[in-house]
Amino acid sequence: MKNEKILIVKALVINKDKLLLLKKVEGVVGDHSGKWEAPGGKIELDENPDREILREVFEETGHKGKIIRKLSSWTWELEDIGGEADVYLVEIDSQKVKLSNEHSEFIWINPEDMEKMENLIFKNKFIEYLREANLI
Repeated sequence: MKNEKILIVKALVINKDKLLLLKKVEGVVGDHSGKWEAPGGKIELDENPDREILREVFEETGHKGKIIRKLSSWTWELEDIGGEADVYLVEIDSQKVKLSNEHSEFIWINPEDMEKMENLIFKNKFIEYLREANLI
């Protein structure tokens, strides 16, 4: 029986055919310390995912994003927690990024190079989403 359900939103952020990845700061709790990820985060179950993904993109990049489209969602279940991730294709108007305190670095990559990335959180899922968005 699941004690908790969480909802996360993630954005594949693009600009001029490049894809943005952010590096988590070292020392964060859990196994994501120092790893690369797509912008996004946990939201409350009663929040609007479409609005919250744009808030997350703004907080983590300093840019207002434009949702190109919502991609598929995925769900997971662990022993005491279950959740759902909503993934969006979002465009921003610049490759200059103002990092939040959650991240230490950013890179813009060619989408087809995601398969070569090391230490990327949800790597296989994001490769699936890049295919769904016809970016690879």
